[in-house]
Amino acid sequence: MTEAVEEATHSYTRAEKIILRDGDPLSCGPYRTLGAAVKVKPDSPRYIGRMTTPVHQMHQNQSQSTTHRRGLGNIANNCYLNSAFQALRHVRPFADLFRSTDWSTYSRSDKRGHSLAHNTSALMTAVWSPDVDPLGRRTVLPSQFVRSFVEYAQACGIDEIRFGAQADASEALQLLVDGLHTHISREVHMRVTGSPTEPARIEYKQSVESWATFFHKEYSKILDIFYGQTQARLTCNKCGHTSTSYTPWGSHKVEIPGATTPGAPAPPLKDCIAASFAKELLDGYRCDGCKEAGTTEKTLCISKFPPYMILIIKRFTASMQKVRARIPYDEADVDFSDYITWPTIQKTTAAHYRVVSTIEHLGGTRGGHYVMRTRDDYTEGVDPEWLIYDDGNVTKSPIGGAATPDTYVMILERHEKGASITQPPSSETATATATATATAAVESKETATKETSVTNAK
Repeated sequence: MTEAVEEATHSYTRAEKIILRDGDPLSCGPYRTLGAAVKVKPDSPRYIGRMTTPVHQMHQNQSQSTTHRRGLGNIANNCYLNSAFQALRHVRPFADLFRSTDWSTYSRSDKRGHSLAHNTSALMTAVWSPDVDPLGRRTVLPSQFVRSFVEYAQACGIDEIRFGAQADASEALQLLVDGLHTHISREVHMRVTGSPTEPARIEYKQSVESWATFFHKEYSKILDIFYGQTQARLTCNKCGHTSTSYTPWGSHKVEIPGATTPGAPAPPLKDCIAASFAKELLDGYRCDGCKEAGTTEKTLCISKFPPYMILIIKRFTASMQKVRARIPYDEADVDFSDYITWPTIQKTTAAHYRVVSTIEHLGGTRGGHYVMRTRDDYTEGVDPEWLIYDDGNVTKSPIGGAATPDTYVMILERHEKGASITQPPSSETATATATATATAAVESKETATKETSVTNAK
């Protein structure tokens, strides 16, 4: 196992094409290209080049299923969507939401995404059903889900996503989460009260007000699972005047420092995260204080940490080259504590995450195949093991959740450092952090009310 992990290169290498023995490019599934099936006999030998990761090589050698979890059939180059769905399936509050009827409370047939939400729930129910159906089949065919997703993407004007064509798993994951959130959202009036006097708490109140303003017309439980908020602070280098703004997000993207230099050492994930929060100098910015144009320093930090974070590693450069490099990380603790906005306020808010799932992109810019690895926390009473979901095949991951040169998307679960992380956090997360008090009025009508009070009390 150690040799297999070390086989993954620690420096940047350019993308190479995966080929079948007869020279046809391999894109998605066993014998598929972009939009068309390759005519190769099932028993024909095939050659897979260097782009095959150690995880996938060892997965190919394991044909016996090792879990009661169910895979998804690849019906139309949809490995990208299978991987995205399976990753979300292992986010417990998200799975619970769509396995129940709670999602349908605010669903209406005239709202965009109704078919997508309905088929997401149906597929979630199917994959959590017993191991096999009455005919003894383990694999679930997601036909209606795939069609409804493609139709939703087309309705949103995303022509790149079409039935039978390969697409990007990170974009599919974000579109799926955002589309479901939009469909089941409703209006919620959030009243932010209190008159703090400390500068940090004044800013904190501003961040909560910004959150309430942004989402009061479209609030859903999905916000409480995946969405965070970033504070941007601008400081004038002439007069020292500062201004702040707040931006919500459903995923955090990180670049790989030095990715434009082939052969350069690959940095660990913590350095990629640090680069995404690096200070930036803005030239020619007109200051709101001194009213003069000059150099302004921009800093970013996190003002709201989501219970689950979608982290995307930007492996494709502007020149459309894929960067293959193993980005090391500690799967039990991905630390964001250096990017807390208000340490005195957020100190009880966890800024530490563990890796729950990863999506791997096997291939280059001209095509590839997606697989998903996840921590099987649903096996009670035993230590969780990592599993590989490769369309309809589900097997053990011989390297657990360790990084590979093709790790592309990560789903992180927040936890208090040093505390037990066996139980995921509840999806019923308050809008404010632990230092603010929040109460929600339960109403039978569609418009609910949430009240948040921000004070100086610690």
